Amino acid sequence: MLKNKDRITSLQMFVIIVSTINAIEVLKLPRDLSLDVGPDGWLVLIGGHLISAVGVFFIIKLGLLYPDETFADYTPKILGRFLGNPVVMIAVFFWISLTARIVREFADFIQLILPQTPIEAIILSMLLVAAYTTRHGIEPIARTMDILFPIFIGLLALLVFSVLIDVDFSNLLPLFHSDPKALALSSVETSVGLEGQEISLMLLPFMAMPQKAYKAVYGALACNLALRIILFVVTIGIFGAELVKTLVWPVEELSRSIAFSGGGFGRLDSLFTALWVTVAFTSLIVFLYCASLAFSRVMKFREQSLTVLPFLPVIFILSLVPESIVATETISDYLSWGWGVFTFTVPPLLLLISYLRGTHRNKGQERLRER
Repeated sequence: MLKNKDRITSLQMFVIIVSTINAIEVLKLPRDLSLDVGPDGWLVLIGGHLISAVGVFFIIKLGLLYPDETFADYTPKILGRFLGNPVVMIAVFFWISLTARIVREFADFIQLILPQTPIEAIILSMLLVAAYTTRHGIEPIARTMDILFPIFIGLLALLVFSVLIDVDFSNLLPLFHSDPKALALSSVETSVGLEGQEISLMLLPFMAMPQKAYKAVYGALACNLALRIILFVVTIGIFGAELVKTLVWPVEELSRSIAFSGGGFGRLDSLFTALWVTVAFTSLIVFLYCASLAFSRVMKFREQSLTVLPFLPVIFILSLVPESIVATETISDYLSWGWGVFTFTVPPLLLLISYLRGTHRNKGQERLRER
């Protein structure tokens, strides 16, 4: 049962999900798609988001059966504590691992710009700032997103419009040339890689109007799809699919191309570095919050804030496990697949078991109408 009074609007839910899904991996998105299907990556993005829409339906449907409870609260009721608590702890492990991956990818990116800065210092400073925000609950996180999201959209729009005149749309040809099997597999990979679509498992009971969850989450998926298609098309249009395959951070290289184009842009690439910092930070605080909240519910702590700081050493150590950017990407791929399987299988199973056992409460729908 939700005990605190924190509440977020459906618009804030929309902003949180869009911000969380992108993380730092949006920087390498065009390269990953180009390696799989070349210029047809925009088709993969559409397919991946449609698959995600199906998974999100079960997540929200399940949450609306228990509108005042989080995933960590109702899972033990559905499965029993003996099975339910381990399932919640698996989710905690994945959220902690996602946090470690994001902060490591962010550190790798910053080290390309500041090669003399120790990676440990970058990771620790990011974690401390994230922990400060996370300990104060979902409302401060939502207000932080309200401030950072317009900056994110504004800088992204500036990036796109700054290079739009140089985009060669012929680089997207030929259309529909990829093997259907490759398109299908890449669509599945894209779907499982959209970490953040599942956070409504923990955040739905904080919504002032939970019945608007479908609108908020599906709107976020649609917005994210539009943003990623635009970034992919512009990046391929500027560099071409073959060159993009060789770039570590293609979207970051896009901002560098503005800086080197002369004229009045000058060091515009430094401005876009702030964009990537914003993207990484927003994802980091949400996953850290979900992990700490779920763990606190399992351990029956009164406050979620008690578990944030103890998680920091764990995240710090996990983030230092990969020895290189390549190792980070390999671990990231396994993590995405593991979390994707969890996200797309556990909520439908919980929903089915809840109906079979009748553990969902009819008065839950009455509370929805009251709110």
